[in-house]
Amino acid sequence: MSVAVKMRHTSVRHSYPSRYTLHLRRTTPRRVLAEIVSKYRNYIIEDAEKKDDNELISVVESDWYKDMTMKMTPGRYLRILREACDLTQAELGEKIGVTAARVCDYEAGRRQISKAVARKLSEIFLVSMDKFI
Repeated sequence: MSVAVKMRHTSVRHSYPSRYTLHLRRTTPRRVLAEIVSKYRNYIIEDAEKKDDNELISVVESDWYKDMTMKMTPGRYLRILREACDLTQAELGEKIGVTAARVCDYEAGRRQISKAVARKLSEIFLVSMDKFI
């Protein structure tokens, strides 16, 4: 299940329920909704008509996105993709023609991923090879 959450550029708002929450309430089980509201209450916009107070921006322009992209190294990205595909380092190493220790070095950032390996990884995970370089 995916849930769209609107984020604001500046201050945090603690009031809810909002009309977005009310919409979610009709389509989402109560315990899931309670979890969403408790974790993301600071990012739910209460009233979209108050445009001067609730200026909406693209997620790419948000401080959160900028912080996350600064933390996302090629090795960390590789590890996330590998674990999402339920592969061990040894299994991934076999697919790209390297040892499990080499995959571990890639993930830890001790070794840079070459263009040839990045090309193989992009074919396996179906993402741009730029993510690994």
